[in-house]
Amino acid sequence: MTRTLACAALSLLLLPAAAQAKKLDKLSCDELVEIMQTASDDDDRADAAEVLGEKGCDGAVEALARTCVDDDDNEVCNTAVSALAEIGSDEALQALVGVLENGEVHDGGRKKALNKLLDDEPSLADGAIPGVLGTYRKLDPPFTNRLLAAMVDRDLRDYGDLTILVATDRTLKTKVRKNALKAAESLNHPLLHDAHISLLDDSDKKLRIAACQGLGRTGLPSGTVAPALEKVVRGDDKGDVRAAALKSLKFHGHAGLLPLIHTEVLTEKHPIAWGHAVDLLIALADASSVDTVHQVLLRDDNLPDEGVIALIHLLVRIGDPSSIHALRSLEARVSGTVDSEAVIARKYLESGAADGAGSYTPPPTDVVIWDGTTPDDLPVLSVQLDANGIAVWIQE
Repeated sequence: MTRTLACAALSLLLLPAAAQAKKLDKLSCDELVEIMQTASDDDDRADAAEVLGEKGCDGAVEALARTCVDDDDNEVCNTAVSALAEIGSDEALQALVGVLENGEVHDGGRKKALNKLLDDEPSLADGAIPGVLGTYRKLDPPFTNRLLAAMVDRDLRDYGDLTILVATDRTLKTKVRKNALKAAESLNHPLLHDAHISLLDDSDKKLRIAACQGLGRTGLPSGTVAPALEKVVRGDDKGDVRAAALKSLKFHGHAGLLPLIHTEVLTEKHPIAWGHAVDLLIALADASSVDTVHQVLLRDDNLPDEGVIALIHLLVRIGDPSSIHALRSLEARVSGTVDSEAVIARKYLESGAADGAGSYTPPPTDVVIWDGTTPDDLPVLSVQLDANGIAVWIQE
């Protein structure tokens, strides 16, 4: 810039603010760039950047983009980003991509660049979003959350592995992992169960319940899911979490669950969890279950009638004559529907175990049985963190 031009720009900055605002649009693009780069007042630099956009100064693109790296003031960078979007040339849009991808730019400026690209040229944003999200450990949570939302908005399924990587990263705050989980759900990722499993021991009870519920569906790898849910049943101190885990185990039932289910039927205090345990027992029980059922029926606990009746029916189905004693004890302690069911069951068994069991039709069950031996056929993530904590795509 010539000495004369610099002096003209300097004299403008000495004007009162109102007069200065009126005069900025009189300056050339080069003069405005000089103000944006050298003025001591942040507002002056931001005003110059704004006018550069209004005037469509295509030659100022590089300087505008550089402002977001060199300037500590967020407002100047944000105004420069808006100016680039207003200029709107191919060079300016590519400069916005550069701002978005540049780790030296503060997250606020990068987020603004992302929003402008999504508004004006979303296809350019598509190519940049995965790479930026791959640096999530270095980003502020609000920016990470915005990138995850953009992944969903743009339906970037080919890069969905990133959402699982974020959701399962235990170094992150729960809110970020939860948003990553929502993104994976929206993108219908085939490894969504990994994200749910990773949240089963989160400190947030509601999130643990939601994770259990997410595992309650068919089509998941039961060999991976069932052990994770069993661990929750054994170890979670909240009854409603255990209830959610037992309910979801009904989609992954197998004979190996019986020891756990026997324990649950005998010890579970949460009524809904206990009911789900009974449902699983009804579906999976064998001769080893008789003693457990006897112990329950011989107790004086105030158990739900429907659960007790289901256990009475189970004894009939198994057809073990040793159950007669427990049924007689039950008859002596209760009355009403439970008593009537106990009497009918006892008479079946007294008439001969085989005949009694053969004349009994078990109730339908909503438990999905898995044979417990079928290995899981799982896809693998195509992305992982490198030594610097940056997501990199694995080359096959």
